[in-house]
Amino acid sequence: MRDVIKSMFDEPETRVVECASGDEAVRRYDTASPDWVLMDIRLKGMDGITASRTIINQHPEAKVIIVTECMEPALRDAARTMGTYGYVAKEDLFSVKRIMGL
Repeated sequence: MRDVIKSMFDEPETRVVECASGDEAVRRYDTASPDWVLMDIRLKGMDGITASRTIINQHPEAKVIIVTECMEPALRDAARTMGTYGYVAKEDLFSVKRIMGL
C-alpha cells in the first residue's frame, strides 16, 4: 500500500519519505519537516493513533491524515479529537488529494 500512496504523490516538487513504523515516523518528523503526514493505524511498534498524537503534540502545525482500513467510529473520533485533517479509507485515496488541495 505504501508503494501505491507513494506513486500517487511522486511528482518533481514532492518528496515522499516512507516510515516502516510509528516510532520511525515520530523520529523522522523533525528531520523530514513534511508538509503532510499520511498515517496508517496498524503499524509495527507504536500504533498510528499514538504516533499521530505524539507528532501533533510536539508539532501543533503538523498536518496528519489517517489512511487506514480501520473504519471503527471510536478510532475516527480519536483522530478527529487529536486534530488530524482527515480519516480516509484506503479504498478512497483520492480523498487524500482532495483534503490536501491537490
